[in-house]
Amino acid sequence: MKTICIETKDPTGHINIYKDIFSNFSKNSNLTFVATEEYLTNFYDVSGVEKIISGNAKKAKGKVTYRIEQIYLIIKALIICKREKADKIVFLSYDTVALFLSLLFFKKNNVFVFEHNNIDQCLSSSVKAWTYKLLSKKVTSYVFEDYIGHFITKNYNRKFVHYFHPLFKIQSHGKVNTIGNYIFMPSTFVCEHDFSKVFEFAQKNQLKIVCKNHDFLKHFCNQKIISNDFFDDYNDLFLNAKFIAILNDFSYRISGVYYEAVANNKNILIKDTIMSRKMEKREVELYYL
Repeated sequence: MKTICIETKDPTGHINIYKDIFSNFSKNSNLTFVATEEYLTNFYDVSGVEKIISGNAKKAKGKVTYRIEQIYLIIKALIICKREKADKIVFLSYDTVALFLSLLFFKKNNVFVFEHNNIDQCLSSSVKAWTYKLLSKKVTSYVFEDYIGHFITKNYNRKFVHYFHPLFKIQSHGKVNTIGNYIFMPSTFVCEHDFSKVFEFAQKNQLKIVCKNHDFLKHFCNQKIISNDFFDDYNDLFLNAKFIAILNDFSYRISGVYYEAVANNKNILIKDTIMSRKMEKREVELYYL
């Protein structure tokens, strides 16, 4: 069987999970990966997978130009699938509206998609919810948790397959901890209100905070905060932290940082969300804000 995996959105945070997917899919299939030239450079070390360039990402700005670019890249990839006579097509991530519009021009069976933020977007957009439900006639979803699959089957008539998210052990680079006791908050998407709760927790427990740069940090005592635009020593910052803070307001999507924390036996400081409540039975200590 020939399987073609497609990526059009170039998410840098998904590289490790994609390599895991390729490893599993290539066991039972002749596997090809179609992506932009820039994104494929992250996978040259992956053997046993044919790689085909779909185009060049122009990093479109604005919703309209972004969606046009997505439709263009999806159609180019689908043309490649037709040429290569793919038996199975897998979109590793996808824009709901762009994929629906693109598939209007292609009558393809055996199309699968991996769910990331698509479902949570449907909860706040009636257009995306309507489009998502129509798309259910054409695709089957891979989900990382069963509760997500049951939700989309009940609400959007979507078939699903559970793909078990790997638990990656983080390897230390041997950097000595010179910070002391701290909370590590790697996410960029943090609001001031949620940060204030972490700051309060840190003060009560005599902890520092290591996080990304945010404009609102000027409102807090900077002696307790270490911030950067990028973490060159992510692995050791993660492993040496007393707590990993996850402040994403997720419902029917998962956090890769959560799985990293579970795999590396870290205490998690987390918001009370549908995701956190569904995942709290794992063998890891959760501290709700």
